[in-house]
Amino acid sequence: MKKIIIAVALILAMLLLVSCESKKTEEAVSAKLLFNPYGEGISVTLTPEESARVAEIIKSAEVLPPGQMLTCGFSTSVSITIDDVTYCIGCDGCGSLQLGLLYFNISDSDADEIHAIFEKYGGRFPCI
Repeated sequence: MKKIIIAVALILAMLLLVSCESKKTEEAVSAKLLFNPYGEGISVTLTPEESARVAEIIKSAEVLPPGQMLTCGFSTSVSITIDDVTYCIGCDGCGSLQLGLLYFNISDSDADEIHAIFEKYGGRFPCI
C-alpha cells in the first residue's frame, strides 16, 4: 500500500512539474511584428497575449509539401519573428506564411486574426 501511495505522489508531482514548465514556455514566447513594405517603419513587440496567440496559430499551420512554392508576395518587411525565427506573411492577404524554403497554410479565420494584429499597429493587407 505504501508503494502505491508513493507512486501516486510521484506521478502527481511530475504532472505538476510538467504543467508549470508548460506555463513558463507559453509565457516566454515573445513575438515581434515588422511592417515596412512602403517605408512605414512599423516595428512592434507584441503583447504576451498576442505573442502566445500568434505562436499558437503558427504551430497549428499546415506545412506544405517540399518543393511547393507559393507566390503570395512574401517579404521580410512584412513578418512576425518569434524567438529569432522570422515568418513572412503573405502580402496578398492570403492565409500563407513562409519560413525560408518552407511554406505554410493557416485557416482564413487565423489569417484574419493575424491581419487584425498588424492593422492594430498600422499595417494593412493586401500590401503588394
